Amino acid sequence: MKKAMKTLSLVLAAALMMTKSFGDVASFIYTSACDGSAVKFTSTSTVTSGTIVLYEWDFNADGNFSDATGPVVTKLFASAGSYPVGIRIRSSLNVVTTAYKTITVNPLAVASFTATDACLGEANTFKSTSTISGGSIVKYKWDFNNDLIYDDSSGTDVSRLFNTPGSYTVGLMVITDSGCISTVLKTVKVNPLPVVDFNFDKTCFHDTTEFTVTSSVAGGSISKYYWNFDGDPLYEQTTTSPDNRLSFIAPGNYLVQVKSESDKGCVKDTVKLVVIAPRPTLNFTFSNTCVGYDINIDNSFSYAKTYLWKFGDGNTSTAANPVHVYNDAGTYTIELSGSSAYGCNDMISKNITIHPTPSAGFNAQDVCLGNTVSFENLSQPNGAPIKDYYWDFDDNHGEINQNPKHLYQSPGTYQVSLIVANIFACSDTFVKAVNVWALPSVTITAGGPTEFCRNDSVVLTVSPAINTILWSTGENTFTITAKNSGKYRALVFDNHGCVNKDSIMVTVNELPVIMVSPEDTAVSLGKPVPLLAWGANTYSWSPPDYLDNAFKSDPVSLPLQTITYTVTGEDLKGCKNTKSLKVTVNLDYTLDLVNMLTPNGDGANDIWDIGLKYYSDNEVVIYDRWGVEVYRQKAYADNWDGMYKGNPVPEGTYYYFIRFDNSDKVYSGYLTILR
Repeated sequence: MKKAMKTLSLVLAAALMMTKSFGDVASFIYTSACDGSAVKFTSTSTVTSGTIVLYEWDFNADGNFSDATGPVVTKLFASAGSYPVGIRIRSSLNVVTTAYKTITVNPLAVASFTATDACLGEANTFKSTSTISGGSIVKYKWDFNNDLIYDDSSGTDVSRLFNTPGSYTVGLMVITDSGCISTVLKTVKVNPLPVVDFNFDKTCFHDTTEFTVTSSVAGGSISKYYWNFDGDPLYEQTTTSPDNRLSFIAPGNYLVQVKSESDKGCVKDTVKLVVIAPRPTLNFTFSNTCVGYDINIDNSFSYAKTYLWKFGDGNTSTAANPVHVYNDAGTYTIELSGSSAYGCNDMISKNITIHPTPSAGFNAQDVCLGNTVSFENLSQPNGAPIKDYYWDFDDNHGEINQNPKHLYQSPGTYQVSLIVANIFACSDTFVKAVNVWALPSVTITAGGPTEFCRNDSVVLTVSPAINTILWSTGENTFTITAKNSGKYRALVFDNHGCVNKDSIMVTVNELPVIMVSPEDTAVSLGKPVPLLAWGANTYSWSPPDYLDNAFKSDPVSLPLQTITYTVTGEDLKGCKNTKSLKVTVNLDYTLDLVNMLTPNGDGANDIWDIGLKYYSDNEVVIYDRWGVEVYRQKAYADNWDGMYKGNPVPEGTYYYFIRFDNSDKVYSGYLTILR
């Protein structure tokens, strides 16, 4: 080194002498150099005349400028330290000038750090262990996201909390007081936490509760398990097995905490409520121990939620207080298993004796109202003697005999019940409907009066018209016609064989016997005929023609023609009968001649009425005693009142002459007029 420095000194001296000799200046500048980095050299040489045509460099101070050429060159030195660097220039005038400088290549720091792997949720810690051979480190910069930008933290001791498990590349940059930069990269791990869970069963008091941890960790395994059964901060047990067992000392609620540790030392815990449930306390009582009875079982229990009953006869139930019926006598074991809401079980059993139950039964026929019902007892003892019989006839009457009889007072359907009981007080009830049929409804109605006259009748009708009927007359229709006196009876039969009857009295009054007088007779036209009827109370003649009164027993007829009269006689009972007679009117021109006329206006014998008005073919001529005609009239109508030419004729004797156009008869005689 001393020899090199001496050579360098001589070279520098000669260069200085050469520069001064010609006025040209050889010089250069260079960048700051760090070990491992090339140094850049830039010539700043000048010449007084001409131009620089050649730049030559000497990097190893051997005086031989053959290491590089050009105005700008770079040189990578092998290591940090001081190095003489020379430049030689040659001008276009062939003037050579040289110059040397000693440069320093600064050492790099050795960047390094220690790092800890971490568990998720914990920070990774980093500590720089960088060194430098000369100078000092003035800055520490960190890159945690591998973006090669060291701006995430600074300092020698740092930490970083990563949010997810995995491998992370972390870089450290150190800068020396010379500005030299060194970096280093390392991979750190953030280990995942275990996923912790556990299961348990057998949580009933007095059971040993079994726990099984189902923890896992990504990319690793679980190495340890920590157990805390009493809820305090301390873990009482540490195991390498995921299974554990514990018998709790009392029922209750327990917070069980399990912590799992991975093979990387990462831990995670979980807490669950473990309910240690009491076992159910079971007991039951029962009553009624007969075949066919509902056995009411009263369950007295604690903590039980579900039940399973086994009755010893192959039947089961899940009711809390079941009702069971045994079909056969004998001794059975009733077993009750109870389960709490937590599945804790208990069991109890008791024996029950079932006595035989008699079978009640009877037979009875339906009857019609008014008939007695006979009950035939058909009950069976079934292995134990029947002691008592209780009958309820459903009409507020009962009986205790074995085979009773009963007369119902009203029709209807009666639910008759029989209770039979044996020596064990086991009883059975049999109910049967007994029909007491109402007698069929029967009413005879008359279509008119039931008292009437001979030759009349009345229609008798039975209602309702829905049954079979038989009349006392032998007829079997619902309607008959009664014509004779007597009691008419109707028997009605319904479809149950029940019979009812009704009757009605019919009275037939005989017709009155009507007699008349005269019987058939003949009379001259214009002559009255006295008629007479008897044998009734009131009378009516028909037709009323020519009668002075058609409503009496003895009317007078003045017939103008032959006529037949019918008289209707009605007695005091309204019965009527008739009798007829014929009056023959003869046109024989028989007159009732009157020889006295007293026309004095006293209303008696004031006109000469001799019956000529019935013979219109007449002619009347009246003469006085001197033969003088004082009156002449054809179709004389019995109306001369003793007047002649408007004046009364004198009293005296007058003579009349009467003749007819249609008869040969002639009447003549005298007529005396008195006033």
